Amino acid sequence: MTAIAPIVELSDGEAPARERPAGLELVQQLIDTVTAHPEVREPLLRALLTEDFLALPERVSRLQESFDDFRYETRAEFGRVNARIDANTDAIAANTDAISTNASAIAANTSELEEHRRTLAEHSRIIAEHTQTIAENSRIIADNTRVMRQLNGHVGRLRGAGYEDDCRDEIAGILDGFLDLAVLADRGRIKSQLERARADRDITRDQFLDGLRPDIIARDIDDDDEAELLLVGECSITFNRRDVETAYRRARVIEQVTGVKTQAFVVTHYDWPEEIAEVAQQFQVAIIQRQSDEHADQYAD
Repeated sequence: MTAIAPIVELSDGEAPARERPAGLELVQQLIDTVTAHPEVREPLLRALLTEDFLALPERVSRLQESFDDFRYETRAEFGRVNARIDANTDAIAANTDAISTNASAIAANTSELEEHRRTLAEHSRIIAEHTQTIAENSRIIADNTRVMRQLNGHVGRLRGAGYEDDCRDEIAGILDGFLDLAVLADRGRIKSQLERARADRDITRDQFLDGLRPDIIARDIDDDDEAELLLVGECSITFNRRDVETAYRRARVIEQVTGVKTQAFVVTHYDWPEEIAEVAQQFQVAIIQRQSDEHADQYAD
């Protein structure tokens, strides 16, 4: 161990030197010794420092290694992040281009759609005009159809009336074989009898009208009192079951009111089917054909 230098005494008249603390001298001597002899540094440090301080350099070294690893990993992670950012940037750029393309396509489609809308509006207008025209034409056609039906009805009634008049004029020939000579009965007398029966409520209103409406009522020329047989008939260019039933019903009313036996008949231009003949036989209605070239083109019912 190095000896400590003694305190120097000063002579009279010299200023006393400031004394250095003993500890500082020791420290200085240690520093000088360590500087001169580096091999004593580690034993000295082990003597002076705790285990924690001694382990500090190793810990610092490990910390540095950990820091270096962290820095490397961080750089690698940043590299991956940057790569993802670059990829996302590229994807965003691509999506932006796609959006721009889609926007252009949408704009083009919108323009085309607007053109289609204008065309559709024009077509709708034309269709509306045509619909109005068709409606007007339909109204005109309906009016014409109604007028034609009215005219046809009038013509049919006129032809039917003409056929009935011809039958009345030719009643003797039409009923030849039923009577010696047929003539028209006195409708006025029969009408009076119908009116009296209706007034007495012996017949219904429908029966009263049936008695008034036969096309022909005939008698024999010698039966002036109209007391032997009355022939009650309907005249129709064509006829059906209804005409047969009507002739039968009207003959029965006149027979009921006058008390005279009646025979119902139907005069027609055209031939009739077998089933109508059966109906006529069932109702005991005679069917007489009287053809007329003037009425050959007229079809009733």
